[in-house]
Amino acid sequence: FNFRKEKRELGMWLATCGNAFIETDFNPKAGKKQRIYKNPFNAEPVHPTQLRPEDKAWLDKSGAFEEKAPGDIEQGVLGPFQVFVPPGYTELDKMPWIVIEHDRSLEWLWDNYPDQAKVVTPDELDATPEAQYRRRIATLVGRHGFSMPGRGDDYSEIVRVRTMWCRPSSRMPKGRKIVTTKSLVLENIPHPHHATMAARDTEIVFPIRHFRYCPVPGRFWAMGLVEHLLAPQREYNKTRQQAMQMRDILAVPQWIAPKSAELTNTRNNYGDIWEYSINGGKPEMVNPPAL
Repeated sequence: FNFRKEKRELGMWLATCGNAFIETDFNPKAGKKQRIYKNPFNAEPVHPTQLRPEDKAWLDKSGAFEEKAPGDIEQGVLGPFQVFVPPGYTELDKMPWIVIEHDRSLEWLWDNYPDQAKVVTPDELDATPEAQYRRRIATLVGRHGFSMPGRGDDYSEIVRVRTMWCRPSSRMPKGRKIVTTKSLVLENIPHPHHATMAARDTEIVFPIRHFRYCPVPGRFWAMGLVEHLLAPQREYNKTRQQAMQMRDILAVPQWIAPKSAELTNTRNNYGDIWEYSINGGKPEMVNPPAL
């Protein structure tokens, strides 16, 4: 699962936004599809070790097989902008529902929902505030190790998919898992683990775990390191701006001279020469204060 990369991404979200999530779930549609042979008389699956090569060839010709993915565990890190929770709750385990948002490729849709993928079109995500925000960050920090979409063609085959997980309740005894795009319902089934939850004392309803940098009492969303640095950063920016203004003002030397000095200025290869009347007093340069 490339845990080292996941830990770095988790730490990035914790430091900047104070909140991060790890999503872990079993996807029955993932993995490389395998051919499962069936008995043509009763449609029961047959183990491959029970079949000779000529048996497999005969079953292939008769169509007594099924292409099915074995399923696989999927794991990844989510930022706080990808998780939506109901208002008024401070603990994830007590919430009635959550919504998880992913930007999926068209290939992912064809692998997981081939029937619906035929009518799904990419979303116009390039003009969203989120896309503009990420492009702005990419220009500030560079693209080395910072894999965020920065061009319009990065979104050319991206579809925003939202998954709603509902806890089993009196209204929905088996819970619910609903997967949608902007305009299409991809899946609407009972909670895949409702039977397991009913047999356990502790429920693991949602496939995410919440990590917090600095928990705030009475609030679901925690505080991040960057939130503490906002005020010092404003003061630093203000001080730097004032120093730049003073530098521009004092870039030209300031002089003090009596009105009767009768100054004349000439320039040679070495710099400026100020001539003054000896009876009028000598000009003096004003030393600017240190920045």
